[in-house]
Amino acid sequence: MKQFNYLTTKELAKEIGRPVSTIQRWTRMRVIPQIRAGWRTRLYDPSAVRRALEKLSVTEV
Repeated sequence: MKQFNYLTTKELAKEIGRPVSTIQRWTRMRVIPQIRAGWRTRLYDPSAVRRALEKLSVTEV
């Protein structure tokens, strides 16, 4: 059986080194994927978030 390691907003913010407000803003803007687990609870798959952020990163020319 596959084990899922989902993180809350606070846990994700701590793991990637960004403020909670930034995670919330990225979620509202749909920059990072989320899983709604109730009315307020949002869960994040860390590997999916990293992939989404890599797509946004700007490479130098």
